[in-house]
Amino acid sequence: MALVPATLASQLEAAMKAAQLDPSPAAQRKIAQDFATAIDTFVKTATVTTTVTGTASGGVCTPAGPVAGAVVSGTGIGAPGAGLS
Repeated sequence: MALVPATLASQLEAAMKAAQLDPSPAAQRKIAQDFATAIDTFVKTATVTTTVTGTASGGVCTPAGPVAGAVVSGTGIGAPGAGLS
């Protein structure tokens, strides 16, 4: 899924509005937590697609026998909601 900046902006704005209504000292902690949650959720909505190309150290088996140093490639798509690790 693509990142949606408008959603992040709405969540940050909501956190700021809630903090304005809270005169307690805990308001800063709450807004920081709300920002962290909004950013974490935003980042985890990204789909990451990668392509890795390299040289096989063990070679590749073919009907004519193994071929050493064959170029191999692979692709992958990150799992939505998993975030970075």
